[in-house]
Amino acid sequence: GLALINTYEAALGNGETALSYYSRMQARYLALQLEDAHALTWISWGFYLIHGLCRRLVIKKPNRSKTWHDEATSPLCKKDSPDYWWFPYPVSVVPQKSLKREIFAAECNLAEITEQVLEFLIPLEDGVAPRRNIERALELYIKIVKWKFSVPERLKVENAVLPAGVVLHMLRLFEGLSKEDFGPFGPVITSYAYASNAISPIWHFRALYTLRNEHWMIQASSVCAFRVLLATESSPIQLEPFVKACQALAELGESFPVAKDVILSIESVVKK
Repeated sequence: GLALINTYEAALGNGETALSYYSRMQARYLALQLEDAHALTWISWGFYLIHGLCRRLVIKKPNRSKTWHDEATSPLCKKDSPDYWWFPYPVSVVPQKSLKREIFAAECNLAEITEQVLEFLIPLEDGVAPRRNIERALELYIKIVKWKFSVPERLKVENAVLPAGVVLHMLRLFEGLSKEDFGPFGPVITSYAYASNAISPIWHFRALYTLRNEHWMIQASSVCAFRVLLATESSPIQLEPFVKACQALAELGESFPVAKDVILSIESVVKK
């Protein structure tokens, strides 16, 4: 079409019409390329995120920039986009901002930090033993804390159990170290606090709904239970999060055999 109109304009016109259509074509194809770029980066980061929830991060962090996070060009920031709005029915019929972009950004940032924590806990190459690398542990701990304070308040990450679970796995290596040896805080006491805080939203969720079908709570409950298990005799206050974690696992075991296996592991440790 543009070839024909250019031929027509060259013979009978002044070229203004052809140039206007050519400019419109360029703008349209530029928009299509941008939409393709948004889609590809969304897919690549999505695979990276979901893969990290299933197993150790074999898929490394994508090289593509997070174009979907650009407020000026991202489709998620356009009010005419279906992904921009969220209808919290039946709580309310008033449309609210979905925060889909903010949620995905927070998930991707946490996945990046988790990958670094895994590389610290289980290094693929010979290097400094994790227990001797206190500076790196503190650096990763600060990253997780900063992540929690960086997300929008409406996401309420203070109720999230995954960051606390990551911290518990990391601090477990420093069992026996005092505050003077570790740094700004005692790793053992801090890990007990994180275990208690992590089991609290699980228990609150249990009171409102049910745990039977929430498979993702198995990992968090097991981490909390094992973290405070050996402290129940010396610190009876840890009995509360321990009992709550075991009760959660018992209810989860009605639907998921792996929760029963965790209970058996806890029983074997208690008998020893």
